Amino acid sequence: MEMETVTLSRIVMKFTPEWFPFLKPKELQSSIILRDGIEVLDADDAREIIQQSIFEHQKDAYLH
Repeated sequence: MEMETVTLSRIVMKFTPEWFPFLKPKELQSSIILRDGIEVLDADDAREIIQQSIFEHQKDAYLH
């Protein structure tokens, strides 16, 4: 399998669609590069990616 670039919204909708309303559009549009593609991603890894993305966007908000 090769690397795949997906949006965070695709990961959210596949693994945790209940989180979708709580994420900002900018977060949902984030590009995520998956080393082995979305098909081998498991739910725990998906949640970790989502949480890390939220953290990164919040960190940027405090710096401005």
